[in-house]
Parts: sequence; structure tokens; C-alpha cells
Amino acid sequence: SKRSSIVKVIKALEVISFDFPGSANTASSSYQNVLKVLKSSLLDFSGRNVLFSFRENSQCIRLDKDIQELIKTGVNWQFELESSDSTLNKLHQIRRKQNHMLREKGEDGLLLICHFLNWKNLGEELRSPLFVLNASIKYTKDFKLNYSLEFDAELLEVNEMLRIYFKEQFNFLFPKVVPISAVDVFIEEIKKELEPQGAEVIGIESQPTLGVFNYHNISIASDYEHLIRQEANPLNLNLLGFENNVETQEEPKEVRWNAHFVLPADPSQEVALTCAKSKSLVIEGPPGTGKSQTIANVLAQSIAQNE
Repeated sequence: SKRSSIVKVIKALEVISFDFPGSANTASSSYQNVLKVLKSSLLDFSGRNVLFSFRENSQCIRLDKDIQELIKTGVNWQFELESSDSTLNKLHQIRRKQNHMLREKGEDGLLLICHFLNWKNLGEELRSPLFVLNASIKYTKDFKLNYSLEFDAELLEVNEMLRIYFKEQFNFLFPKVVPISAVDVFIEEIKKELEPQGAEVIGIESQPTLGVFNYHNISIASDYEHLIRQEANPLNLNLLGFENNVETQEEPKEVRWNAHFVLPADPSQEVALTCAKSKSLVIEGPPGTGKSQTIANVLAQSIAQNE
């Protein structure tokens, strides 16, 4: 649950030693530890996460085609207007969930799982998505109900959830992508490589499966991983409370702006807009306080000034 995830983060942060002030190396090391905790809090390596332990549900569709054939030809479905076909119902559910995730999270989560890794983890048998591929689905309605599925890729992505878990638990790093033409060779290689690392591989199964999956947290975790590998910059250190060496300015007492607002702005939002003219800042506030409106006005002002 969200509450347990928050508790997990707080407890993990309590055991990290923060050195204020300290050497640059000490601050950088503590900063990376905090990022690692934040990254771990986003990842769920349990049976609840279908991208780690897959279970079919009513919103998944098995496709009885070879992956290379799927990529070349795509898939087309056609149904009568009054059809109650189970595949049509699943397609409707997938489209609704896809649109909902796109509105809420900015990405639609539509994936084709190409292969599954069947393996044992601490004695428990798992069926984990191994290769995934982004897909696009189109829906039209005329004299019939038409769905089409298309793919535009020559590379299969390795499931990021597995990449992170195997790196942390077995010190084995999967590549991020694998060429479709090299899949068979790669599968044979990882069978040989994984077992010496302590992962008991049962087999790798080719079963293309379409569904909508919550990949949002994994994307953010990947961003954290990217930051962990980079040298800490002063702004990020300041945002996490490590240093106060980022130049700050007092809030302007009087707001004077030749404003080009496209949305209404109250006095507190006008203060934020004025600050945004001359420095970087983080704007926070409860839902409904106008953060998105302020961003829209910042963009409008910048456009008006040809920035």
C-alpha cells in the first residue's frame, strides 16, 4: 500500500548517516544513498507485481503468432456491432485502462510481453516477463468494430524490473535491449550465465501477451539510477537538504510584471511567477492550489517574450 511504502522509505532514511556540513565526497555518498532508498521504495518485488510475477487476468490477451511475424504484420480484429466476443470485451477494457493511465500518468502502459522467464526465487516458482515491446492500438467503428495492433521496433526491451532485481540480488546485469534477430542466441546465453549466479532457471517461454501495465514507477526508478551514477550537482543536493550553497533570493515584496496570463492567478501565484523570471524554483502545494495554472502562465509569459 502507499502507506507501507512511505513507512518503508522513512525507516530506511533513518539509518542513513547524514553529514552536514562535510566533505564533498561524504555529501555525495550520502546523497547517493538517499537516491538508492527512494529508488527501492518504488519497486515491488512481490507476487502483487505482474511485471515481476506474472498472472493472467481479464485484461490480457494471448496472441498466437511468432514475435517476428507480429512485428511485420501486426494484428487486426473485426467484430460485428452487437458482438459479445470475449476478445472484444478484453480489447475494450485494455483501451479504457490505456486511456485512463495516459490521463493520470502521462504514459499509456500498453506493452506486448514477448517472452517469459520461468525461474525459482527462494524456492518459489515465478513466471516473469523477460522481453517487452511498446505497442500502439487503434479503434474504429463503422459497419463493424475494428481494432488494429502495430509495433515499430527492431529492438526488444528487457523488463526493467528484472534488470534491477538481478543486478541487486545476483550481480548479473541484463542488457537494456536485444535485437530481435539475436533473441534466440541471447536466450541460450542467459540460460548458461544465470545459474552460476544462483538463479535457478526452469526455462524461457515464448508467448506474446498484450496488456496494460503500470510501468510508471519503474521509469522513475530508472531515472534515480541515472542520477546515482552521475556526480551530484549543487541543485540536487540542495533539494534533498544536503547543502545550502545554491544561490537563493528573497521573495519580492511587490509584484510588478507586464503579465501575459492565460489563466487567473492569485497573489501567491503571481509571486511564484515573478520569481520564475530570474531563477529556478520548486513550487509545491496541496491539490487545487493552482500549480498547473502557474506552470501554464510561466509558459505563456515565456512565449510572449520570445523565449
